[in-house]
Amino acid sequence: MMRFDGDISLMALQQHYSFHQLNALFQRGNVGAIAEQSQLFLKNNPKNVNVMSLLGVACVRTRQFEKAKSYFEMATKIAPKNPSVWNNFGNILTDQGEINLARSSYEKALHLNPDYPDALNGFGNVLMNLGQIQDAVQSYQKLLAINLFSFFLNFQLLIVDTI
Repeated sequence: MMRFDGDISLMALQQHYSFHQLNALFQRGNVGAIAEQSQLFLKNNPKNVNVMSLLGVACVRTRQFEKAKSYFEMATKIAPKNPSVWNNFGNILTDQGEINLARSSYEKALHLNPDYPDALNGFGNVLMNLGQIQDAVQSYQKLLAINLFSFFLNFQLLIVDTI
């Protein structure tokens, strides 16, 4: 295998470049091409969590929720210490109405990174759906402390105050 600076191999550079091409397709909204190219990429790199997550998000955008759920679930098995994959899995579970499983996913994400903004927000939303208002407020307040200028969070706290 050809090597360049340090431990960077030609294969690693190709994988990095391919992922950035996929991400560029995603940014342009070319969901069909993402699915096709991601599948090809995963054949050679079946444990690439970034591509798996990108494919999961593409499936969400095309309303293929069960497929998205399976990609995110696979990602949690491949990278169980990655809070982002647990957060993504929590998001799709929430969208599918599997609130208790979503709560568990967000809790795992927050166990790995207690200050993860997206997981704090998702966790707060799930707690609201479960009627656990005080716990939801704590999650939103922690998120607000991290992101002081979030109008959206201030709005959510106003809604909670009216309940």
